Formats: sequence, structure tokens, C-alpha cells
Amino acid sequence: MAGNQRMAALSLMAAEYGASRDEVLALPISDGSFIASCVPSHERIEPAVDIASSESYAGPVISYQYELACYGSEITVLVHGAIKGRGDEMERIIAVQFESELLPAFTQGMLAHGNVTVNGGALLFGNVHSNSNVSVKIDAESVSNITAVGEAPVIGEGYENVTSSSGAEEKDVPLVSEFFDSSNVYNKVAGEDFVILDASDSSCDFLGSGDMGGKTYFCNGELTVSGSFNNVTLFANGNIDHNGASNLSDQQSVDVAMFSTGSIAFNGKNDAYGVFWADGDITQNGSSVIGGSMISGGAMTLNGGFTFISNSDISVEVVPSQVVRDSWQEVVST
Repeated sequence: MAGNQRMAALSLMAAEYGASRDEVLALPISDGSFIASCVPSHERIEPAVDIASSESYAGPVISYQYELACYGSEITVLVHGAIKGRGDEMERIIAVQFESELLPAFTQGMLAHGNVTVNGGALLFGNVHSNSNVSVKIDAESVSNITAVGEAPVIGEGYENVTSSSGAEEKDVPLVSEFFDSSNVYNKVAGEDFVILDASDSSCDFLGSGDMGGKTYFCNGELTVSGSFNNVTLFANGNIDHNGASNLSDQQSVDVAMFSTGSIAFNGKNDAYGVFWADGDITQNGSSVIGGSMISGGAMTLNGGFTFISNSDISVEVVPSQVVRDSWQEVVST
């Protein structure tokens, strides 16, 4: 009896060990294909990994093995923990379920590899991080955590909901150019939902109005944007300049995205809610409200009165995400 209990405990430990390993995230689930189809393989897709063996080890063999499976529409990996020895063997199974979440950079709020500088007052409802320095005069009504690898502003009395830290750890700033390469953007064929703008002179114009139907527009050059619109994604292999007063999306539905391998500039008074991601600088000229997520591989310079409202409830499907463990539990035979 005691032997069976020990074997049961060890086989469960083997399954839990396999479920906790980072290699479970490297299985075919991570490319999205299995999540989309959720068709179980019914095969052990990895050789059994022996976690208790050496030349001098004479005890039972303890191992784990992975299998893809589905519970309804949920993506699942079954981890088979097994123990074999002295003619006996036992297996216990843990089901690991997953979910997709945005990369951390897109839930940070304002993230820049270079300096973040606000020339004028700033009302912040969201976090700010720079891998360099942050210089900003903050409104006392702000709610924000400001961090910088270099120097962050000193916060005086009267700022109950603002914290500031210098000497913070550097944060990863993903690159639009790498995203375009991995997503094969340059070789995509034009269609109803992917519109290639005319870039015959290495520049494009985009005039948006109202609901743009969730389409993606690509400019293989410099992109000039105008108009008030929502529900659209703009890709540019170059700078993006947004000119004139406008309203982009709203605080409740962050459904506009601008991705630039160059820099992004807002010129004029704007209320813009979306994901604004540039390999270069992000510059705002004029009093504006910007909400959602701002990611800059260069510096952020905000001129004039500025309000930032962080919102990670992003409905833009193309924003990079990752597969993470959601939960796991033992599968009990009935």
C-alpha cells in the first residue's frame, strides 16, 4: 500500500514538473495554429524525458511526456507523469490550459528606450518607463508610477497617487521592423482587409473617416495621416505624420493602431486612443489627449498640455501577444 502511494506521489510530481517547465510553452501551441484549430494530435509529441536517471541511479525511472488535446475549444497540453520500476508502473496526468496575453510592452502605458520629455504640464493616468531619463512636470491629480533606468523626476508633497524611481531595470522595447519581418508584412497580397497604399513616390496619404471596418492599410514609405476615424490599423515602413485636429477611437474602445519602422508625430490638437508603436521617436505637438499604449524605440517628446490615459483593454488583433499558462489540474479517470 505504501509503495503504491509513493509511486502515485512520484508520478504526480513528474507530471507537475513537466507542466512547470518553460519547454511546454515551446510546443506547437505557441505559433497559434493549434489554438485556431484545436485539433488534438492523439500522439505523444515529445520523447519521454527522464528526470531521475544517472549511471549510478538504480531506482525507478521517473519521466514526463507531452500530448496535445482539446477540451471543447480550449487548447490543452496533457502532461503524462510516469514511474516504472521492479515490474510496476504508474501514470498520472495533468491538463495544462493556456491563454493569449499582450506582450508586457503593450500593457506598460508609456514605454521608451530613449528619454521621455514633457514640455508643459502633464496629467497622467498610467505608468511611464524610460530606459534613459524622464523629465516631466506632473499635475497633482495624476495617478502614475514613473520609472527610469537613468533619472526620474523627484516627486514632492501633494502627489498622493504618483511614485517615481530612478535606477530602475531596463525593459524590453520590441521593434516594429522585427514584427513586420516575422509577420511577412512586406510580402502580403492586397485584399479586402489588407490594403496596400500607393507609394510610387515613397510616400502615401491616408484620409480616414468614421468606422474603417477593422482593415489594415500598409504604406511602404512615409505615411501622412489625417481625419477622425476608428477601427483601423496603419502600417508604415517609414515615418507616420498625423496632421490636423482629430479624434481617433475613444476611451472605451482602443481600436486604432499605428506601427512605424520610423517615427510617429502628432501635429495639432488630438484625442487619440490606440496603440502607437514606433522604432524611432514619438512626438506630440499641441495640446492632446492620448490613450491606450505608446511604445518608442527612440525618445518621446510631448510639447504642450498633455494628458495620457493608459488602457490595456486593446481590441486591435495584430498587437503582438504571447501564450502563457492559464491553469492546470489533474485529469482523474472515471
